[in-house]
Amino acid sequence: CFCAYHLYQRAKHRRLWRMRVLAEVQLLSDRHAHDDAAYAASLHQLLRRAAWRYAADAHHVQGASWRRVLAQVPIDAGTLDTLMTLEARMYQPHAGFDRLAMEAAVHRWLQMALRRMKLAETGHV
Repeated sequence: CFCAYHLYQRAKHRRLWRMRVLAEVQLLSDRHAHDDAAYAASLHQLLRRAAWRYAADAHHVQGASWRRVLAQVPIDAGTLDTLMTLEARMYQPHAGFDRLAMEAAVHRWLQMALRRMKLAETGHV
């Protein structure tokens, strides 16, 4: 009985933690409602914090190396392509930016990434 209760509590804690991380995407959207470049930069930072679990150098890799880090999470190529536009969007204030598509791509990547993380790691994103 204790073992089942402990497993239940761990699962509950993990689920709540995932919900908090995913809620951060909405918080960032609200905070940067009129600034796409700041929103892109914030999402990019969130992804890098989560990607740290997959690559110790995730905080500074770029281009193809960054794509390989993101690709360690099993997501479709379209989502990966969308995520790769974040870096360019941060530095090009007038570039096209589909906030809803980006938010959906970030959610998909984070959901898959967070499913693969162990409970002991959940305090670091």
